[in-house]
Amino acid sequence: MLDEKCTPQYNYIFMVTRFVSLKGQPIHKGHCYLIRSMLDEYRQGDDIVIGIVNPYPLDTLDLSRNRKPENFYPSRNPLSYYERTYLLRHYLTSLFVAYDPKIVSSIVITPYFVPTIHSQTLMYNYLDVQINSIEYISDKDQFELGKEEELRQIGISVKFIEALRDKKGQHYSANKIRNDICNQLDTSDAFEPIILRLMESKNLFSTIRERVLERVKLEK
Repeated sequence: MLDEKCTPQYNYIFMVTRFVSLKGQPIHKGHCYLIRSMLDEYRQGDDIVIGIVNPYPLDTLDLSRNRKPENFYPSRNPLSYYERTYLLRHYLTSLFVAYDPKIVSSIVITPYFVPTIHSQTLMYNYLDVQINSIEYISDKDQFELGKEEELRQIGISVKFIEALRDKKGQHYSANKIRNDICNQLDTSDAFEPIILRLMESKNLFSTIRERVLERVKLEK
């Protein structure tokens, strides 16, 4: 079993030109597609950062100011920050064949709290990230458009990348994937091969099922 907590890795301020925000509960093909899209558009000198939202969902946050406070519920965040980082690091390593290893290995993965016009800050606990652009994978629904406007109001430009579709023409949904895992349905098509192997070897499917069901009971 992977550790629940992870020691903070960074304690400084840096400028970012390419930033991807994701929750990764779990890391599915849609997230991987977004990362590859960012690498496809890499320009010399770009700094690439992957910000993991809700790194520690049990931390106290002002949920009344969040458009979707249910996203912070423990039942929607079964994997720890360390477990998600573990999966992402191995996925990035698998990209060395298709992309410049120096560029891929320079990608920073960090905890991240999505800023809002209420907080006027990009700080999450110990990290202050100064960002001038952020990239989301989205269908640009009303929720995402509202998020885009909030980010623009604090000076951050937003680029939406159209979501990757599954065999049924639907975009990959972490909520649906978690529900299917809890119902013991086959979700293998939702994951890149290396992610699937790691989740199986670390028993993360069972971990997700157990934590979601356990935390749902506590939230009732």
